[in-house]
Amino acid sequence: MLFSMFEDVIAALEEKRSRIDAVLLILKDRRRGRPPAALSGLLGAIPKKRATKSKPKRVVSAAVRQRMSAAQKKRWREQRATVPAGGG
Repeated sequence: MLFSMFEDVIAALEEKRSRIDAVLLILKDRRRGRPPAALSGLLGAIPKKRATKSKPKRVVSAAVRQRMSAAQKKRWREQRATVPAGGG
């Protein structure tokens, strides 16, 4: 059973290696210009990065930061009150 899993992994790696070898061969052969259609087919499985719009940065005033800080400290204080002093 374990041996068959290794065989499956080896087969998958050999398939990937053959695809990589094919792409390298095409890239080394091309000097300039648009890549051939064969290369596009081989690279089709590679995910492309999507351009995502970045969210605008949130601006928080000093007063709001102080309120957030006080609220967090209150939560920590309440949590410490419920946990025994040994921390265990």
